[in-house]
Amino acid sequence: MTPEMRQAIAENPRQAVYVVDDLTRQTYVLLPADEFEKVQALLYDDTEPDPSEFLPLVHEAFKDAWDAPGMDAYDNIAPRGEPS
Repeated sequence: MTPEMRQAIAENPRQAVYVVDDLTRQTYVLLPADEFEKVQALLYDDTEPDPSEFLPLVHEAFKDAWDAPGMDAYDNIAPRGEPS
């Protein structure tokens, strides 16, 4: 780590420090490891989704469309492969 990086970190404790590579002009972010782990956990959650969490949201989002006049006709359609 360069002295400039250390100084930027010291001047901005517990915050992201942006660093630009002089050769590539690419920007990087320096974070304390524990802060990075918090961000990583938010971005890369690989747990299986729980339908009980999102199905009520789906129902709420489409409620008006499902309750629209004429939509009850779809309740009588047989699933594919079954005679109607």
